[in-house]
Amino acid sequence: MNTAVVVMILLCTVVAFGIANALSGKRKPLKTGFLYVFLGIISLIAVNASSAYTGINVPISCYSILVSGIGGIPGTVLLSVLQFVIV
Repeated sequence: MNTAVVVMILLCTVVAFGIANALSGKRKPLKTGFLYVFLGIISLIAVNASSAYTGINVPISCYSILVSGIGGIPGTVLLSVLQFVIV
């Protein structure tokens, strides 16, 4: 998967979360959507940084970034659980 495609999907996700937050009446919908995607990617990096201690290593690929970006922190937890169960 091309990097530009991943960036466009993540930007569309931010906009989609922003629209959903605007419809629910939140004050800054795009900021909330961006924060949700950003926290998902940061949590993926944190899981990989702590892999020496936990033994769970989620490889950073386009698909794992998409799952973490779209799913946020629960998406990263899902990837970690799947990695733990498979390995």
